[in-house]
Amino acid sequence: MVVTTMVMMLSLAGTSWAMPDKPKQFVEFNASKISGNAGCNHFNGSFGQHGATVEMGRLATTRMACKPDIMIEEAKFLHNLEQTASFEVSGSQLVLKNTSGDIILMLNRKDVG
Repeated sequence: MVVTTMVMMLSLAGTSWAMPDKPKQFVEFNASKISGNAGCNHFNGSFGQHGATVEMGRLATTRMACKPDIMIEEAKFLHNLEQTASFEVSGSQLVLKNTSGDIILMLNRKDVG
């Protein structure tokens, strides 16, 4: 008897995710590009995916100034995106991890439309 196991690999391309408590902070993955809003400024860059491993390129942002607390949260969000090395999807949640396997961001699927 031969047992066949089917493994589905999720591609991030074509998906959109937002911070659960800060929906203005979101990220969209399109082919090899990443873009979104970090809370105040828009950003874009490149990414590569190999299975559950992700390589993020340096992110470019617009340079609008916002309230200091928003700018601090934005800097953390962008830093964590750039440090992403792997991911997991659990239901409607995207979990981003650094090279040590520590969870650095948890995002919810964003409805597009």
